[in-house]
Amino acid sequence: MVSLKKAIVFSTFVEAMFYGFSVLMLILTLWILLGHRHRRRPNYSMLTASCVLFILATAEMAVNITRVYQAFVTVGPHVQGGPEAYFENLSHVTFIVKSFLYCAQTLIIDGVVIYRAYVVWKTILIVVLPMLAWCGLVVAAIGTNITLIKQAGLPFDSQVVPWITALYALDLSTNFLSTALLASRLWNVVRRTSRYRSGTGLAPVLRVVIESGAIYSATVGASMILFLVHSNAVFILMDMTSPIISIVFNMIVVRVGLARERRSNRCSGRAQQTTSFVAVGIAPRDSLQNWHGREDHPAEDADVKLNDISVKITQLLDALEEPSADEEDGRPADQEQKATGLGLDADST
Repeated sequence: MVSLKKAIVFSTFVEAMFYGFSVLMLILTLWILLGHRHRRRPNYSMLTASCVLFILATAEMAVNITRVYQAFVTVGPHVQGGPEAYFENLSHVTFIVKSFLYCAQTLIIDGVVIYRAYVVWKTILIVVLPMLAWCGLVVAAIGTNITLIKQAGLPFDSQVVPWITALYALDLSTNFLSTALLASRLWNVVRRTSRYRSGTGLAPVLRVVIESGAIYSATVGASMILFLVHSNAVFILMDMTSPIISIVFNMIVVRVGLARERRSNRCSGRAQQTTSFVAVGIAPRDSLQNWHGREDHPAEDADVKLNDISVKITQLLDALEEPSADEEDGRPADQEQKATGLGLDADST
């Protein structure tokens, strides 16, 4: 089995690489949400959450670098057992701070996924189970940190193992349930709108929702397995999780936002903007009637106000359930127009 000090050094190196990628993702997210500010209004709550997650990831990166420096330069050489003994002491203040930062990030990312699922379903009952799991996650996070503070134990000490196991299990279940609810709703919309046109702009959103959820769930699941088998490699995945949380949070906005920008640059006809349904949200600046009647231009496609997950998908489904006169005559109604007109300003979310 790899030694603890080797695992920590390698984990810091890997975390630095993922952190660099998270910086790029944050820059792209800010560009998408804040670009053309005279034309767009972002959801500032989601923008704040993205920045907070990045700040927490930055703080954890700084703590890990400090731990490596102390282990090999300032503290570790003067401790019996050297750097290995320093890393084994989980009650050290640097590890406690690291644990708090990790728990805060998991609570935020899981809370946001629950919120996204609630917005697309528009009913609190559908997210009751993920909310209960999230509340359990809060308890597990508090219990883990209290145990680490009170007990000066080893990484796999019997006193902290139940709390950390519960933390991983509840984190995994909360994220999985919320992502499944979100993906199922989007899949339902994709399936039902396929009756009116051969392709739907929500399909890319569905894919990226599943991909981001799978990446995070796989990371947490692998960490839990490594922890249960008492492998020091768990610290590698633990440090990777911090920047991965920031990456998957911004992934939907970046993937869908860039796709919409590319499409707006090459489309000269009426802009198809429904791909911004869940990731960034859209709202026409003008009324739907005036927007539909004016001459289209690629620059006009930028005349939308971005906000996160603010489209009422429930209204779209209601509209699809009642066929119009055109549909009864065999002519599909303009569902793109209906969907585009359902955007909300950020202030109304």
